[in-house]
This record gives sequence, C-alpha cells and structure tokens, in this order.
Amino acid sequence: MAHDVFISHASVDKPAADAVCHGLEARGVRCWIAPRDQIAGKPYGQQITEAIRAARVMVLIFSEHVNASQAVLNEIHLAAAAEATIVPFRIARVELNPELNYYLGRTHWLDAFPQPLDAYIDALAATIQRNLPGEGADDAASPRPPPQPAPGPAGAPHATPPQARKPNNAPLYVFGGIVALVLLVALAALLHKPSPAAERAQGVIAQAVANAIAESSKEDQNLPPAARDAARQATNDAGGNP
Repeated sequence: MAHDVFISHASVDKPAADAVCHGLEARGVRCWIAPRDQIAGKPYGQQITEAIRAARVMVLIFSEHVNASQAVLNEIHLAAAAEATIVPFRIARVELNPELNYYLGRTHWLDAFPQPLDAYIDALAATIQRNLPGEGADDAASPRPPPQPAPGPAGAPHATPPQARKPNNAPLYVFGGIVALVLLVALAALLHKPSPAAERAQGVIAQAVANAIAESSKEDQNLPPAARDAARQATNDAGGNP
C-alpha cells in the first residue's frame, strides 16, 4: 500500500502509535506502521528500509523509551539519509539523548501532553500536510499575469508626446541677406568714385553675402517664389552662381 507517513516508535509505545496512526488515516493521511503493515516471509529490516524510503514524512512517537531504542535510532538514520521530513511527536516531557539530538536537535517538535492524545492529532495532521511535497504546487505553478503600468487619470487617453520640431530660420537668413545686399548697393551708389581698395572690399562682401543667400535658398525649398527670385537676382548681381 502506498503511504505518505512512516510511524516510528518504541515497542512499549505501541498503543500511542496505533492511536496516532488511526487518527491520521481518519483525516486522509496514509500511514505505514509495524507490525500492522509487515509482510510475512519478507526480511524485517528490508521492509523497514523500503517503507522509510517510500515515505515522504516520518512521525516519531517520542518518549523516554525512544532514547533507549537502538531500532528507532536506526530508523531515524535511514529517514535522514532518504531526506524525509521527520516530525517528532512528543508524548512525554523528555529530552533527546545525544545520538537523537544529532539528528533532531534543531528540529521543531509537537508536544502531545497532557493526555488525551486525540486532542493533538489535528495539529499533527495539519503539520504533515504542510510538509508533503506538492502541497500548494498548483498555486506556485499557476502563471502570474505580467505587471501592468500604473493607470493614468480617469478618462485620460494614452497619447505619445509630440516631437519637438526644429525651427527653420532659412527665410530669415535670406531676407537678411537681401537687405544687406541692398544696403551695400546703396552705399556704393553714394560713393561716386570709391578707391580700388574699397571696390575690392565691396566685391568680397557682396560675393560672401550672395553665397550665403544661395546656400540658404537651397536649404529651404519652401520659400515663396518672390523670395527665391530676389535671392537669385541678388546672387547674379554679385557675380555668384545660384
């Protein structure tokens, strides 16, 4: 018979062990206990070893008799090697001997005194259920929804922020260039006979302004026709190429 719990006890404590076994099985916990579940004709030691290795939890009925039982110590050793959970169920106020303390000194136990013993079976069954592998596995395996972003104000639509648009200053450059060229031509008209150095300087300035106007007009193809014509005329007057 498949079982969840192996009940370890000294032979003197058989009545208490039987009461625990009946109480657990009445609550749906499957148990293996000697001598009830032994099979005739099969070595006793082999049956104990197989039953402990097949169990997921060992319940130790602990009393002063356990401290003197070499068989119980062997069972504790097998359970520790099989990595089974050991739950000491103490039916008397007794301390562990040094050998049992090696295995169980840091293990939490349940006290089952004063009597009656039945008053503590519910707590024992609940402890066993929490220690059975697979308990709560459905909750752990169930997928969790991904985290959602924090909601904004009620009714507010989710919109992408508008991208900043780089201002286009090309029309201003063209207009400024035209004004500068007109002023330069007017200045040349006021000077009846400029010196050769002034004429050269005037030509250099006019050429530079014309180049700037031409470059600005190429960068912005959306200029009004009148502005483009003025830029082209100013470039021709200065001797540049549109």
